[in-house]
Amino acid sequence: MAARTRLIYDIMLRESPHFDGGNFATIHSSDLKRLFHQYDTSFFKAKIGATLGRTPLHFRLSKRTTILVQDARGRRHSDGNRYSTFHIPVESLEALRRVNQTGSDAR
Repeated sequence: MAARTRLIYDIMLRESPHFDGGNFATIHSSDLKRLFHQYDTSFFKAKIGATLGRTPLHFRLSKRTTILVQDARGRRHSDGNRYSTFHIPVESLEALRRVNQTGSDAR
């Protein structure tokens, strides 16, 4: 597994005009698409792509994360359940990660 993830890492650094090193500061939706295909090929023998067939996938970036919480009063989704939707800024998740690592508010 380590060898496959290292290969994906090397491919991303070589092929992406947006990555300048392992701790990249920028990413593009084309990088997400590239990552999906690399992981599908390396770990799933391209079966995910084959299963999708002609169903298009759309890769995009956002400054927020969307979280669905099951809620009887929420909007009905394709799985038949009802969910409330919460949007969390990515910066908040990063701040929480830092707090969890250091045990203090490391802004």
